[in-house]
This record gives sequence, C-alpha cells and structure tokens, in this order.
Amino acid sequence: MGSTLDFDGCRAVDRALALPEIRHLVSHFITERRDVLACMLINSAWHQTFSAAPLWNVTTLYCSHAAKRNPSTHQFLQHSVHVRHLVISDIFAIPNDMILLLQAYTTAHASYGSVDRGSGNSQGLYKGIETSRPVQRLVSLSIDRQLLPDFQYYKGPGTGIPQFQQLLAALVRCNSATLERIQLRQLVTVAPLGQEFWLAVADLPNLKQLHLDQCGIKEECVHAFILGCNRPLELLLSGITEIYPNFVTGVPEDSRKVQQDLPRLPSNVRRIKVSGFKNLTPELQMQRIIAQHHGLQLLDWRLLEKADSKDCAETLRKFLVWERGLPELEGLNFPYSDWSDDDLVTIIHSLSRPLTTPATGCGLPLSEGGNPPRVLRMEQTSDSVVSTAACQGNITSFGVRGSGFGLKALAALGPHFDSLTNLDLRDCPAATSPMLQLVLETADNLKRFRGDMISRPDILYGYDWVCTGLTHWKCYIDMGPTPDHDSIFKRLAGLKSLKTLDLSQRCEERRFKHGCTLDLRLHMGLGRLAELRYIQVLKFEGTMQAMGDDEVNWMIQHWPNLRKVAGKQYSAL
Repeated sequence: MGSTLDFDGCRAVDRALALPEIRHLVSHFITERRDVLACMLINSAWHQTFSAAPLWNVTTLYCSHAAKRNPSTHQFLQHSVHVRHLVISDIFAIPNDMILLLQAYTTAHASYGSVDRGSGNSQGLYKGIETSRPVQRLVSLSIDRQLLPDFQYYKGPGTGIPQFQQLLAALVRCNSATLERIQLRQLVTVAPLGQEFWLAVADLPNLKQLHLDQCGIKEECVHAFILGCNRPLELLLSGITEIYPNFVTGVPEDSRKVQQDLPRLPSNVRRIKVSGFKNLTPELQMQRIIAQHHGLQLLDWRLLEKADSKDCAETLRKFLVWERGLPELEGLNFPYSDWSDDDLVTIIHSLSRPLTTPATGCGLPLSEGGNPPRVLRMEQTSDSVVSTAACQGNITSFGVRGSGFGLKALAALGPHFDSLTNLDLRDCPAATSPMLQLVLETADNLKRFRGDMISRPDILYGYDWVCTGLTHWKCYIDMGPTPDHDSIFKRLAGLKSLKTLDLSQRCEERRFKHGCTLDLRLHMGLGRLAELRYIQVLKFEGTMQAMGDDEVNWMIQHWPNLRKVAGKQYSAL
C-alpha cells in the first residue's frame, strides 16, 4: 500500500489479509484509480483495520465454493465476541465446514462457552478461547444470495438442508436478547428458511427491523412469517416473489397467483417501506400492504416506474385526505408523484392533529407544553400572502421528491418544523433556495436534509442555521460569481453532528465553473470544518475540486471516521 507495517504480529496480519472484510472495506475508498485522495485514504484506513474489534465487527460466511475464504472454526469462535453483524452469503450446497462452524457457534453461545470440550468433534476446538468474559451477541443478521433455485436437490455430504434450517433457527434463538435487525436478500424460489426459523423470529423481544428483498416464503411458513411480523416493528418489503413452491418468475399465470395469495400482514406494524415489486400491481400493494395498517406511523412507498407513481398518486391522496385511512401517520415518503402544491397542502393537513384547549374544547390548539404551536407565515414577492392555521406538529419525515412542492406546501409544513427530522425536496422545481434556507433556520430537530441547490447570498443574508443536530446533508451550494468561501465554511462548521456531506450537483444542472462551487481547499477555509469529526462520507460529484496532499492529510487527521469520498479531482485550476 505504499508504506511499511511497523508493528509485531505477522501471523495476525496474515490472518487479517485472508479475510474478505479487508477487501470489502478497501473497496469503499476506490473512486479513481489514479486519484491521490483515494489512495491516501486507503493507505490510512489500512493500518486502522488491524485490531480485532473493528475487523470482526461485520463478518461474512460463505456457503458456496467461496467457503475457502471463511475463517477457520477456531478463529471464528475466538473472535466471535467482536462479531456484531453476521452475514451468511452465497447459499449453494451448504458445505460440512459451514455446518460445523454454525454448530460450534450456537453451542458455545447458547451455553456461554461452557461446553464439553472433550467430546466428539469438539475436542481441541475451543482450545485457547476465552470463555470467562461476557459473550457479545449479534445485533443484525443478514442471509442473502441463493445462487441456484434448485440447490436443495443436491445430494451428498454437506447438503443437509433441514439441519441448516435448524442451525439458522438456533442462531436466532441464541442471540434473541440482542438481535434488532434481520435482512433476507435474494432468496428466490424455495427459500432455505424453515418454519422453525420464523417461529424463532416471532419470539425476538427486541426486533426493530425486518427486511425482505426479493425473497420467497414457503407456503407452510406463511403463518409463522405472519407471527414474526406481529409486533410494532419496521418492515421493509422489496419485492416478495412468491409464497408457494415451484414458482417461476415472469410467467403471467404465476404472477396472478401471487396477487391472489399474498397474505395480509399484521395490522400492528408501525413502519413500512415498500419498493421493487415486479409481480404485484401498485393497486394490490395499496390494498394488501398499505390500506389495512391504520396504525401506520411511517410509509415509504417507492414504485419501480415513475409512471406508476403518478398513476397511484391520486389514489393515495384520496386515501389520506378523504378516507383518513392512516390517522397516526407521522412520516410519508412517496417520490415522483404528480402532486401539485395545493395537493400537498391537503395531504399535510390530513397528517396534522389539531388540539383544542382543555377548558373549552375549542379555540387555538396547544402544544404539549401548553404554549401555542409554531405558525409559519411567509410573504411572497407578489401580492399574495401564504399562511397556515395553527396545528400540532407531528410530522417527522416528509419526502416528496419530484413533486410540485412550493410556497403553500412549505407554509402548511411550518407547524411541523419542531418535530421534522427528515426532509427530501430533490427534483422539486418550485422549492427555491430561499425556501431551503428557511427550513435550515427554522427546523431545529432536522437530521436529514436533501434538496437541489441553495445559494450563497441566501445563506449569508439569512438567519443562522438552528439544525445543529443534522447528520446528512445533500444539497449543492451555489457560490455565485463573487464567492465568499470562508463564511460558508463557518456555517457548515456549526453542523457538528454531520456524517454525510454531499455537495454534488444534479446531472442536468452541472456547471463546470470553478467559481460557482464551494472550494474544498485549506486556503479557502476548509480548516473551519475541523470539528466535524463524525464525517464518514464526502461527495462532490459534478463540481470542480483541486485538493492536494495538504487537504488529504488534513482530512485524515481531523476526520478519523471518513470512509468514502466520491467526486472527480482536477489538477489544473
């Protein structure tokens, strides 16, 4: 990597280099092969990975011909105290080594290391493993990439599918106290998850997120799957392909059968993200998944085609406004609709919860502290004035990318600025720079902010930003012909919780003029961002930057959590 390793423990280094996580980690840094910035970041991060805790934090086990990349059973058990996120990938023939490894892990963790070390295959397996210290448990489990749909028919040693299903269920049970997230990806046709697995999921007390992406649910497992969802959790559904055996995707008859057989999910699911359904029409997605959840708090609905979004926009608006179908909804993300500014006003009002005074039952609503809630009034440059009636602010997330969001919708959203944590106004032509500046100087609890462009004059002549807890910024800053970079860096320096700083331009609006973009160089004011020590991602795509060694060394020194840089460098400016 261009430098020497000046510490002891060559064996530890050899073991570390053999793990795929090293290659996975390094791949996050590679943007341009000849980019000095990327190379120096790789070189810096390389030395930070040779401690056990971060190296084993995310561990991948392979079930296919790539199983030779797995750590040995002894190594895995020895470092399992550091494994918090386990990924089981490339499911093919279930080799014997994988069976033995999962057996050893579930046995050791189920008994906190107090196993009989002198019996059978366990003899010598636990030698040198510390069992006196508390056993760290998994926080997340991912099972993905079923390589062949008919893998269960492969015979021979090491293909015990029932045994593998039992071990996956045991893996869930022995981590039941801490498992918060389960992700299942690309398990098509007959999934390798038996009924016992879903029953184990149903018993998890702290499960917060269940993500199914292009998965199949065996017919005999549907009831157990429903039990697993029968809790107030966040459910992410990205294209369930089938719920019965021998399903072949792409056949019209089978597609109709999917639409008929898709089970109704439990009504107490609180957060749903739906996207990527190929065999389920948007109308049935609405009927079977969304309309029945009257207690839903977050709806993130993303259709495959923008045309489908426009077709479903009016149906969803009527359901929200006229039928009041989701009375407890606090977050809505429905991109690329054709909602106008007036449509969005009615939708925002349908999500509001007006409160009356406790004494008379009428009059202005009160906030939780007994004070009148925030009322946002805006004056347009024309003769019209936009205002909104006072109401209780309860909207926490609002994403209407590609809609007609304008001044009226912003005024209606104003009473919710105290509770708003996520706002996405990308590709909204009517969401102007002054409107985005108003959000930043008013929404004090904002965590994620995404827009198209905010200009330097609006920032400088506006009030200070109050959203000091912002963690994700996605908005281009237009500096104009007479840029004042230092003052803009000073504003950004107030966002001390920032993890993602994305200053990229929209592809269709990219103007490769150096004077119009924020210059990320030290002599222009980059040093003011020294306190943004939580930054993990820096993006500047579509802008002209000319950072050199000094800027890179400064980033490595002051941003220890930096993990990804995306954008092209220009050497001659």
